[in-house]
Amino acid sequence: MTNDKSRSALKILLNADIKACRRCEGMNENGVTQSAPGWGNLDSPVAIVGQSLCEQCMAPQEPFYEGSGSLLEAAFKLADCDKQDLFLTNAVHCHPGGNRKSLVVEIANCSSYLYRELEIVRPRLVLALGEDAARALLFLYPTARKVLSRFEPPKNLARRRCRTSISRSIRHGSNVNTTAPSKRST
Repeated sequence: MTNDKSRSALKILLNADIKACRRCEGMNENGVTQSAPGWGNLDSPVAIVGQSLCEQCMAPQEPFYEGSGSLLEAAFKLADCDKQDLFLTNAVHCHPGGNRKSLVVEIANCSSYLYRELEIVRPRLVLALGEDAARALLFLYPTARKVLSRFEPPKNLARRRCRTSISRSIRHGSNVNTTAPSKRST
């Protein structure tokens, strides 16, 4: 097993590779379709993988910043967990221009970066948020256990308005998929 210093060094090199990537035409243009590497704790037992980088995530270089990140941060708070204690990344590390859906070629071109990130972090559980993330993870870990489930907010959630808002957000999104790589024993 690699030590913390070598894992950090590998992650720094990987971040530079992602920022320099030119595999996809029209992608990774500063401020327009800019990339951002995975972010967070390299010792996290949990990694969360999203679809692709959102527009507001480019400047801070942090996946799940504002927007969908606000919903996740509320969930983390309810779970008594801090965002910086987890590892967050995307199936596509660039922001698709015009907030369009990622192309299959973009997902394929980024899959090696995602694989390298997960090899560095070595989480026990990987949560795929969205169809593209689930597909990328199942390609990388074909023997992983896949659990499809719809998010159901707790019935005792104090504020009905919040519960309704979460339900509406989830309903208009895609399934929440959980995928656990078989690389580590549980």
